[in-house]
Amino acid sequence: MKSGVFNSILLTEFLSNNKCSESIYAEYYEKRKYYYSILSGFNNCSAFSQSTAIEYRDSYEYAMKLSEEKKSPFLGAVYGIIPGMGYVYAGEPGTGIVTLIVVTAGSAITWGAHVNNVEPLAAVSGAATLFMYAGSIAGGYMQTVKFNRGLSEKLVVRLDRDFMLDKDRDELYIKFGIESNVR
Repeated sequence: MKSGVFNSILLTEFLSNNKCSESIYAEYYEKRKYYYSILSGFNNCSAFSQSTAIEYRDSYEYAMKLSEEKKSPFLGAVYGIIPGMGYVYAGEPGTGIVTLIVVTAGSAITWGAHVNNVEPLAAVSGAATLFMYAGSIAGGYMQTVKFNRGLSEKLVVRLDRDFMLDKDRDELYIKFGIESNVR
């Protein structure tokens, strides 16, 4: 966990335990509350109070849009049963096509070697093809997880830009005479 995220979580917890809604920290606390509710995937509008709903509506809608784009890693693995289709599902069609070609060629070599009684070649190519086929299934799963992680990173970048939590931290540091190394 990044120290900035850890410190932000500690600050949010501290502020919530100290009735910050009635203090000078209220604005900072509210921002952090909405930031983490969006980031945590609370997909209901009730997390927004009436006074701040409009201010953070764009961030919330962006998070909802990204949430709809997420893909199921389970389906990535299931589609991977057809060689390369898990990669295609995860948005990697080039890798999917190469996987399909390699597994198909390996299967053809294995079958041809078996039919022509070249059993050592059949065993080696069969093992290699089985390895590539299993990799297609696992690869579909892993690429889907990677795709979802990329969406999550896009959301964090957008929320950091919209909420400017580092600026708030700097303002608090300046207010209380603490040096900040962020600038």
